Amino acid sequence: MTLTHWPLYGLVLRTPRLELRLPDLRESDATGDLAAEGVHDPATMPFLTPWTDAPPAERARAHVQFHWRQLVDVEIRGLAPCLPFFGV
Repeated sequence: MTLTHWPLYGLVLRTPRLELRLPDLRESDATGDLAAEGVHDPATMPFLTPWTDAPPAERARAHVQFHWRQLVDVEIRGLAPCLPFFGV
């Protein structure tokens, strides 16, 4: 995937203490690995979907797919008057 076809990968919002950006493919893969290992005691169910009961590879894939599905319906309001404060 390139910035030409999906420019949101080039968008970074940064302050001295925080950076907001989309994870790259390696980072998505790494968080999938963590999900495969499990994130809570299997005897408890803190989520609505019982994804913990799935095999590790399925948990990893579901985690990455979940985050990819979240990349829609972004709305920005009031940006134009703020641009001078960002040095733009």
